[in-house]
Amino acid sequence: MVVRHADGGEESVTVDRIVAATGFRPDHSIASELCLDLDPIMGATRALAPLIDPNEHSCGTAGRG
Repeated sequence: MVVRHADGGEESVTVDRIVAATGFRPDHSIASELCLDLDPIMGATRALAPLIDPNEHSCGTAGRG
């Protein structure tokens, strides 16, 4: 695998597995001029936020009722 750095350098690394990083906030900059009612904590619409809140639901249980 080749890793590229912000300064333009790169290096070759050998890995056994790749783990996807999760928990990143969505980039809403493209919609910055729109009037969106987003939940400030979840970054999702206010109606959707409580349904996907990890403090309320474990993986795979959101939306089941």
